[in-house]
Order: sequence, then structure tokens, then C-alpha cells
Amino acid sequence: MQKSVAPPNATSQPEWRWWHVLLLLALLGPILAPLFRSIGTQPFAGVANAVYWLGNLVCPLPAADIVLFGQPMAVCPLCYSALIAITAIALVYPLPTRFWACWHRISWPLQLGAMLLLIAPWLALYTIFQRSQPAYSQTVMLLVGLVGGTGMALLGEMLAGLVALPKETS
Repeated sequence: MQKSVAPPNATSQPEWRWWHVLLLLALLGPILAPLFRSIGTQPFAGVANAVYWLGNLVCPLPAADIVLFGQPMAVCPLCYSALIAITAIALVYPLPTRFWACWHRISWPLQLGAMLLLIAPWLALYTIFQRSQPAYSQTVMLLVGLVGGTGMALLGEMLAGLVALPKETS
């Protein structure tokens, strides 16, 4: 079943929503946590501990951390770059309109296949790292995370379109 979503017009601007702020805080947290931990005084140390605790909940690869300010980031490069991609797409949606118009014309099985192709390397690298902890370049991990995060953002857009209430026309 093809969903019929009208592409946004060319002059539409992204709307700020409350969850955009949460995504931006999630981007800042892993970078600020090492800085706050290196400062070491309250309230900075308490904030850093809270961010590291949250990072441990969501990031399964703490051994692959990037070191900032002499401290490890709160999440690994795979998780952080995926969050960058998801946040970037969420903040600019529905722009670029030409991309989304083309994307919505593709049948959902092809969309799902494209998303899986984007997400598969991310999941594969995660699985490989969990089993053997190879010495991957952090740059490779960042690039694979960006690709995987893009796939996750597209999947989120697709799922949001499936659960969204239809707009009433007058």
C-alpha cells in the first residue's frame, strides 16, 4: 500500500518541536561530559556523572570512546554519529523538499530495503566490535554511524507517517 503524502511546498520551514531540544541536548551531553568531568567541581561533576550514566544505558561500546579534554566521551563514535544524522534530518525536515517528494513516491518495500541497506553496516560493525573489539579507526566508526543514523531517521519518518492521524480537509 503506497502512502499518499503530499510533499511540503518549497517555502515551508522546519517547525521547532520540544523533541528537537532533547535531540540537541543529547548531542551536547557526550561532548560536555568530558569537559565537566575534567573540571571536577560541583555542579559540573554531578552533571558529568549523570551524562555518563545515561551514555552507559544507551551505548553498548564504551571501549571505543573518543577522548576529549583527557576524558572519554559518554558514547562511542557509532552512537554519536548516528545521533548526529538523526538530529540533522529531524531539524531540517521537511527540507529538502525535492528529496522527500521523491522518497514518498517510492513504494514502501523499496523504502524499507533502502533503510535496511543503510542500517546493516552500522549493525554489522556493532556486532563485530562486541565480539572481538577490533581496532577500528574512529573515523570509520563515525562514517558508518552517520550512514546507519540516516537509515534510522528514514525509518522513523516512515513509521511516523504510518501512525500519524490523517489531516482533515475542509
